[in-house]
This record gives sequence, C-alpha cells and structure tokens, in this order.
Amino acid sequence: MRAGLRRAVWLAVCLAALALYLFANSAATRLVLAVTWLTPLLTAAALLLPHRQPSLHLTLPSPLRRGEKAEGTLTIVNPSRCPLPGLRCTLELSNLLTGESFRQDVPCPVGGRNHAAVRFSVTPAHCGRLHVRAHRVRLFEPFGLFCRPLSCQIVQGSDIPPQTAVLSVALADTADFLSDSQQYSAQKPGYDPSETFRIREYVPGDPIRQIHWKLSGKTDTLLVRDLGLPVVSQMLLLLETASLPDAPVTPDCMDKMLDLLASVSQVLLADGVSHTIGWQDAGIYCCHDVADTDDLSAALTRILQTPIAQGAATVAGLCAADLLQSAYAHAVVISPCPPPDAGLLCCGGRVTVLLCGEPAEGPAGVEVTPVDADTLRRGELSLIL
Repeated sequence: MRAGLRRAVWLAVCLAALALYLFANSAATRLVLAVTWLTPLLTAAALLLPHRQPSLHLTLPSPLRRGEKAEGTLTIVNPSRCPLPGLRCTLELSNLLTGESFRQDVPCPVGGRNHAAVRFSVTPAHCGRLHVRAHRVRLFEPFGLFCRPLSCQIVQGSDIPPQTAVLSVALADTADFLSDSQQYSAQKPGYDPSETFRIREYVPGDPIRQIHWKLSGKTDTLLVRDLGLPVVSQMLLLLETASLPDAPVTPDCMDKMLDLLASVSQVLLADGVSHTIGWQDAGIYCCHDVADTDDLSAALTRILQTPIAQGAATVAGLCAADLLQSAYAHAVVISPCPPPDAGLLCCGGRVTVLLCGEPAEGPAGVEVTPVDADTLRRGELSLIL
C-alpha cells in the first residue's frame, strides 16, 4: 500500500474514533481514541532503533538505444528480521555528455527478511553516458507519516551510443599519397612495417607479432620493434564538443555529429584507413587512435562521458597547437559551424569541415560540406574527404 493511501486510511480511522468519542464519551472510546493517535508515534519511535540497514542493487541495460524505452531493476535486500513497511528511493538520472538530469521516485515496499525487485523505465533522448544514482532513500513506518533517511549510495551507468548510417566516403585526389609516404615521425610510433621507429624491451600487452625474435635471441631479453608512422598518412576526425558563443552545441546537434562521426569512422575502417579521433575536454585536446572497431568503441566511450564544454577554444585550434598531430595531417572537422581557426590545420594536408549546423563559409583553404540529418538517416549521403 502506498504511503499516501496509508495516511488516508489512518486519517479516516482517526476521524471515526473521534466521532465515536463525541457520540459516546466513555472510558472505552477514550482508549480507542488514544490508541489511534499514539500508535503512529510508537511506530515512528521504532524507526530510531538500531537495525541492519537494507542494501540496494541497481541494474541497467547496456548499451541503451536513443529514443527507445528501457527497463532497469532496483533490488532491495532486507537483512533484518524486522519487516520494513515501506521504502522509497529517489533516483537521479543524468546524462554526462549533455548535462541533462531529472529525478524519479521509486516506491519499494518490502516485508521481512527477503528480496524485492522493483522495475523502473528510462527513455534516453540523446547520446551520452546515463549516470543513475540513489539521490535519497527513506524508510517509512507502517502509517506512512514519518520516515527515516538511509545512507545508501548506489551508482550505475550505461552508454547511449550514436546510431550509424550507411554512407559513401571517398578520399580526394590530394589524399592519394596516404599509402606511400616517405616521411616518418621522429616522436611517435605508428603502423608502417617498412620503417622501424625504435627497439625497446617487451611490455605485457604488446602484440606478439612486433617481437624482434632475432635480437631477442642475441640479448636473452624480449625486445619489441615499434613501427614507424608516416607523418602525411595521419587522418584526423575532429569532433567539436564545445559550445561556442555564436554556435552552441545543443543535444540534438551533438546526436547528429556523433552519428556522422561514427558512420565516417566505420567506412574508413572498412576501407582499411586507420585514423585518429580528436575532441576537447574543457579546453584540453584529447585523441584516440582508431585501427579497428574496438578502438572506435573505446573512443566513443570516452567521448560519451565528456561534458559539452563552454568556451571560445575550438577543437581545430587545440589540435593545431599539437604539431605532432596536425603536421601533414588530412583533417576532417565535424562541427555545427566552420571553425574560424580551421585554417591552422592546413599544414600540407587537406582540411574538410562537415557542417552540421546552418550553412556558412569557411576560412580560406578549407572545404565546407553541409550535412543534412535526413539525408544521413536515409543512407543517401556521399562525402569527399
């Protein structure tokens, strides 16, 4: 029985006892009236008695799908032999990426020493990382008039990944050099087996295929050969995760950009093009090298937990400041507007802006391609990067 209904029943009993007392003023009616009014106080005092606190466990489907209803489960375990007339938990659900949050009350009535599972539903509206925690847990006495707060912190999270679409991606003629560069980075290893970046000792987790067996046999130490990185073969996919004063990143816009990022990355992987995904976290440039679908999933997981920042710095400007990343790179910027400093990425490579907002002109030397969400969703989008 819900706490509100229990209060209503108790009030009705009190009014009936009062009417009985007024109708027949006797010792018996006075006793009935006193018991009716004093019983909730006695049960409320029982809440203060020390007892073993119930434990709560939260489960949430993972991953969630944007716009689709999903059911989570809140399990209550009562380790005490004393019955728990009623338990109410207020869950706080927040999206770490978009910053949206709301609270949801979950009534959890349980009896004696047992388990009780209560289901609750969530319908995520946008991509991100859904973070669910117990904001407030209260234990009620049988009449639902008094409660005792419990310190019971539970946290559960689940990703809401982007929805990929089928699209056509072609590399421009200026990208024909991607596979046969003769320039290699002196600061960063890569994936080209024709060039050795360095020889070092084996570290657990290194690929077995990179072990230099001949040198290892001569030195009696496992040595690993790091491969070279052709500096002009770096493909950068940059995602704008900061709301600029003239071009705010709304949750709907972020959904569109993430769908586009994941779709382009999948097509590049299918064509055998390794690339780097870059974004910013409150003014700090972050990146993740992507050589397979596992790398793409790991990069998206990091992005989904990064809050949309407020500021004037763009991901293009932050990447351009990292010369090891941007020099000779083939850069693709996914943004709601053409970044004013995207021209800084023009260091020997092509720069393309995939525009997810209102049409606008880009800086000199930067190719701007508007992207329509409906065209992307229907699988009719063709891009030249």
